[in-house]
Amino acid sequence: MEKEWEYESDSEYWASLLIVEVEKEVIQILVSSEQVDRVFERMYLAGKLDTPGMGIAYITQLDKAATYIPPEVLAKVSVG
Repeated sequence: MEKEWEYESDSEYWASLLIVEVEKEVIQILVSSEQVDRVFERMYLAGKLDTPGMGIAYITQLDKAATYIPPEVLAKVSVG
């Protein structure tokens, strides 16, 4: 955190400019609709999001997703 001071001589006014460096992290988690409320609550509490400035959490529905699935994993899922 860096603090800079500015002085204006004619008005005898002191002003401070506070510069805050903010780190931002984006965490995306994919869960089933049955688990969404429980996971959201746990993340809210773990992230202390009830404290001002700690961040934001939101839920959005996922309609489609695609990724590479290794053949051996796909074989295990397909059997059964």
